Amino acid sequence: MLTLEGQYIVKNLVLIAAAIVIGGKIRHRMQGLMRFAPDEFTALLHRGTWAVAKRGEKLVEQGEELNRVFFIHSGRFAVRVDGKEVAQRQGGQFVGEISFLTQATPTATVEVLEPTRYLFWDRPLLEELIEKEPTLYYAMLSSMNLDLITKLLSPPQLSLPLAER
Repeated sequence: MLTLEGQYIVKNLVLIAAAIVIGGKIRHRMQGLMRFAPDEFTALLHRGTWAVAKRGEKLVEQGEELNRVFFIHSGRFAVRVDGKEVAQRQGGQFVGEISFLTQATPTATVEVLEPTRYLFWDRPLLEELIEKEPTLYYAMLSSMNLDLITKLLSPPQLSLPLAER
């Protein structure tokens, strides 16, 4: 659970990102990193680890410590809160960014629905990179905020039973 101060900071970040998205109709594909810090973006890509997850694999478990940030390149995944599916998402999005930014445990489980290719960074590596290059931190915040706004503004894409379609 975020403190009152933490909620205020996250709210402000979301509002700023919303203004950017709504004002410029910016679509996120790690654009903030590329636009504001191209050298740092390249370094970040080289320091990440590419992997493929199989159907049913859980990238994030609700309530369990998460020491990674993921960028889903391709594939589809479900977001579940307390065992109930609340959304399905596709590639081009971050996973675990809120836990990274707030240093809190995840509030949802993320389970892969089809083979998914992703890039991930371990928390200690990201913290080290950010300490060496403060510009990277602001570029990451920009990208993550754009991603959060995209998630908030887009429908959850739940699968409906055939009878409801």
